[in-house]
Amino acid sequence: MCIRDRRRVHGDIMIFFRGLRIQKNGIKRSFVGGKPSSECFVLFETKEEAVRASTLNNEKIGDRFVEIGITGRREFEHFVIHNFMTNGPTYSKDNMPNIPLDKRKSTLMVVGLPYNITIEEVRQFFNSFDLREQDIYLLSTHSGKFSGNSLITFCDEIEARRALKTKHLSYLGDRYIEIYEYK
Repeated sequence: MCIRDRRRVHGDIMIFFRGLRIQKNGIKRSFVGGKPSSECFVLFETKEEAVRASTLNNEKIGDRFVEIGITGRREFEHFVIHNFMTNGPTYSKDNMPNIPLDKRKSTLMVVGLPYNITIEEVRQFFNSFDLREQDIYLLSTHSGKFSGNSLITFCDEIEARRALKTKHLSYLGDRYIEIYEYK
């Protein structure tokens, strides 16, 4: 099922579909250039639940109408490929730290951080990982302001994969955090 509404967040969507069974981690937001777009997919427990959800087409979340349509597996697979495998933000080399080639597989891009976050708060978010201050890079835009994105180098590739698996698509305060492999 696909929803189109640019401003909705995970909690709003859960409330909107109250009474329907959504799969665990079943809300997948669409991103363009690392920023949320107007689409998300909601994966329901059964096809019947999805059909019931589709009856909410053109209802409102807050003051906004929401378009809902049932989609097929092919459209969802296309969505996943374009949103979670190749859609991390891009930066010019001038604004990126120099990460050695042998550390790139253990480095992750974290997207969606609060603009006033500190390195210590990032360490707290990843508190089950052994991170040093010099392993966390808060990235800046071309104008020098913090972008809301960070590169984090973990001790090895296994820890980076564990962080990706446990922290991707989670919340830091009220911010929705996404994590991508650094390339």
